[in-house]
Amino acid sequence: MALILGFLLLLGLGGNTISEEPLSSKRTTSDVLEFKLREVKYETEDSYKLGPIGILFQVVHIFLHVVQPNAFPEDILKNVLRNKFDLSADYKKIIQYELGIIICAVLGLLFIILMPLVGFCFGLCRSCNKCGGEMHQRQKRNGTCLRKYFAVSLLVICMFISVGIIYGFLANHYLRTHIEKTQKLVDSNFRDLRTLLDETPMQIDYVLDQYNTTKEKAFSDLDNVKSLLGGRIRDQLRPKVIPVLDNIKAMVEVIKETKEALSNTNNALKDLKKSIAQLDTSLSDVKTDLEQALSDPLCSIPPMTTTCNEISMTLNQLDNNTDVGKIPLLDNQLDNVNHVLQTDLSSLVQKGYQAFDDIPEMVQNQTTNIVLDIKSTLNSIGLDIKQKNEQISIQNKLSRFMDPINYVESYIYNKLRKLKEYDSYRQWAEVATAACLGHDHSIYSHSDCKENKGIYATLKLENRYNISEYLNIQEYTENINSYFDNLNIKIDNIVLLDDAGRRSLMDFVSSGVDRINYDTYLAETTKAPTKVNLLLFADVLQEKANQLPPGNLRSSLIRNEQMIRRIYHDQVIPLELSMKGIYRSIQELQYKSSGLGASVSDIISSLDSAQKFIVKNISSIIIKASKKYGNTIIGYFKLYLQWVKVSITEQIAACKPVATALDSAVDVFLCNYIVEPMNLFWFGIGKATIFLLPAIIFAVKLAKYYRRMDSEDVYDDVETVPMKNMQKGNVDFNSHQTTQTVPTEFLNPPDYPSSSSSASLNIEKETSPPGDDRLGDTV
Repeated sequence: MALILGFLLLLGLGGNTISEEPLSSKRTTSDVLEFKLREVKYETEDSYKLGPIGILFQVVHIFLHVVQPNAFPEDILKNVLRNKFDLSADYKKIIQYELGIIICAVLGLLFIILMPLVGFCFGLCRSCNKCGGEMHQRQKRNGTCLRKYFAVSLLVICMFISVGIIYGFLANHYLRTHIEKTQKLVDSNFRDLRTLLDETPMQIDYVLDQYNTTKEKAFSDLDNVKSLLGGRIRDQLRPKVIPVLDNIKAMVEVIKETKEALSNTNNALKDLKKSIAQLDTSLSDVKTDLEQALSDPLCSIPPMTTTCNEISMTLNQLDNNTDVGKIPLLDNQLDNVNHVLQTDLSSLVQKGYQAFDDIPEMVQNQTTNIVLDIKSTLNSIGLDIKQKNEQISIQNKLSRFMDPINYVESYIYNKLRKLKEYDSYRQWAEVATAACLGHDHSIYSHSDCKENKGIYATLKLENRYNISEYLNIQEYTENINSYFDNLNIKIDNIVLLDDAGRRSLMDFVSSGVDRINYDTYLAETTKAPTKVNLLLFADVLQEKANQLPPGNLRSSLIRNEQMIRRIYHDQVIPLELSMKGIYRSIQELQYKSSGLGASVSDIISSLDSAQKFIVKNISSIIIKASKKYGNTIIGYFKLYLQWVKVSITEQIAACKPVATALDSAVDVFLCNYIVEPMNLFWFGIGKATIFLLPAIIFAVKLAKYYRRMDSEDVYDDVETVPMKNMQKGNVDFNSHQTTQTVPTEFLNPPDYPSSSSSASLNIEKETSPPGDDRLGDTV
């Protein structure tokens, strides 16, 4: 699969295929498996910096864009590479592209031909005392201004010519110094190409090794079928099962707590009844004793009779105030709850939990053989890849590319040595560059290789070799899917609560706990134990006894008063505390039993619903979980194959070093090292040459102001100028001496002529014979 594709790519079977547009692909990532090829680092820099001279190159580019504004006809180049060039159909496009160059070439040829011809004619004309060769000069008012104008113009033009010449020197220096750097650039590029050839087999090995990583991940999931598949099935049932079991477990605790509350309350009621009976006995004894004491003869003697009668009238208050003894005990309800608890509901609920938790174990036990079959299938894929790897030696295929690289490298080294040894190659480069004047080097489209994409994407090999065919594992995935589809997992023995547990819940509902008349118990336990406050009664009795004279009656009353106080402290106070405790117990029992029947009914209904859900949906849950589990296993390999596809198309054998080498050869060496400086060189020379013609014109115009020649004053035609009286100079042709009388106005600047008279000044100069055109001294 992936190995075959890599082998095809490395053979370079793309041949002459040309990339027309980039191939886009979407990289897939996963939280489970992540694959990443090691990044290959290359020496050669991606971009080349021209430095300050780049400004001059930019100036040349502007000129070239004006000369050659049309885009390069790339389709013609493609037709040439495909051997489909049609001269009759494509020559118009070539002419249109090269129209500016053609015009410049024509102008250059005209300049080359006409410049000597015009110069020759100018020489002939000058030798005939024409075209600036005449030795007669007419002095004018604006002569000084013209001389300055011509001199400044000539200076400016010479500066432009000098700039052009400086361009040529700079271009020549740049060319010479950067040719020396070519050796280092070549070494760097060839090291990168060798790195590409060395790294590609390692990348392929890494891609193949990742199959083992993928297989190990799949094996790990298969070994964890208990938690991954069984756990997923259990998780699908959890929302329906666990809440029911939790409610039953909570109800078991309620039953136990209810039993405890019933037992405590019932025992407290028994103790309360005994305490009240004892209180009744004690009060009855006191009451009897007081009645006997009041039968004393002293009570028939006034005024003691009144006191005795008052005491006798209050004796009926010494009595019990409650009917607790009449309310029933909770023995029946307690017996019913104890009967419910004879069934160990806690163990039954725990069995339900255990049956639910055993689902993953059941799944593992029933999928042992299928897991082995799937592992065997995955191993067969690995064996298939291993066999193909043994049949094809990538390193041997790559070694075929090493000989051409070594040959090209040796060839370039020889040429570079000759280029350094013989400067005559510089002339060849200049001629070649002159032919390339106007070449914008935009035909090289700085491609997918530049983005470090693989050869597969760059050469559009998908048109020849469909990667999907080599990465197709449909047969294997169908087998794996069939294994999961044929899973026969049976989970039919999950019983959340058996019949005994269900009957216990129903018996608890019918135990009568929720039908107790709690209001009666609460009413009786809130009453005071006695009809009267015994302490107040004792205080009154003491007061009455103090009104009697000493004797048996008084002693009896005081004794009973003390007995009443002991009854209050020893019996009434504990009885009150006991009644308060029973009151709270009754309240708690009432709270626990409130809505007990409805709660149990809801639990039983939820239990039946959960049990039906398990029976009805367990098969579909197993199928869905198995499908998802199988898709997860297969998804690892789909992810792996997708990564293999992306790696082959975009990463393996990434041709960035090739693009960099082409950049180095075309853009850096040919364009930046040769074409750019030569363009600048010829641009400077052309600039100097273009300004040469106006320089010659201004030089000729300026020359007459610095030559020794006959002069004619502009004031000879004016009547008032004393030039008419000026003595004529005598010329001695033998001695070549001239004596001339010059008016003082001529010596003064033209702007300040003499207004009255002129003086004569004799000036002797060497002059040339008539017709001599040599330049004289500056006047």
